[in-house]
Amino acid sequence: MSVFIKTEKEYNDKLARVYELMQMDSAENSLEFNELKALSILIERYEAEHYTISQRPNILIICGKNKRRSRTAEFMFKNDQRFNIRSAGLSPKSDRKISENDLNWADLVLVMETDHRAKIKELYKHLQLPAIQVLNIPDEYEYLDEELIQLLIDKVNESVMRLYNI
Repeated sequence: MSVFIKTEKEYNDKLARVYELMQMDSAENSLEFNELKALSILIERYEAEHYTISQRPNILIICGKNKRRSRTAEFMFKNDQRFNIRSAGLSPKSDRKISENDLNWADLVLVMETDHRAKIKELYKHLQLPAIQVLNIPDEYEYLDEELIQLLIDKVNESVMRLYNI
């Protein structure tokens, strides 16, 4: 038996053999039982390399200056295991200004205001943009404000659930 499965055909052949072996009532430590164990390891290795579980989506969250709203969202969700998050601002005075790299990285862009979406579409019309959703959170909160945190929890979770069912 080879140490690795190299092709999809080999993988399918090994799966068929596993099915055959599982239909037998093999005694522990029999040749068939040991073959089943070895094939299981080979198949697991092949699947880990070729059939990875879908990656976590990348979410880019945008506000005007990346000082309060989007920065709060990034802070709150940075350890969330459902998705990766990054924040940026649209203003040249932003702590971290949005870039083409950010948009190429993102699977979803969440913006605080409708104007933000329009500005991104105008500035980056030469790119194939990811989906952009408006959260409708006005610029009237301080960084880590309790009401802002609750709004972000509700709206980001709603968007992620609706789009990714996670």
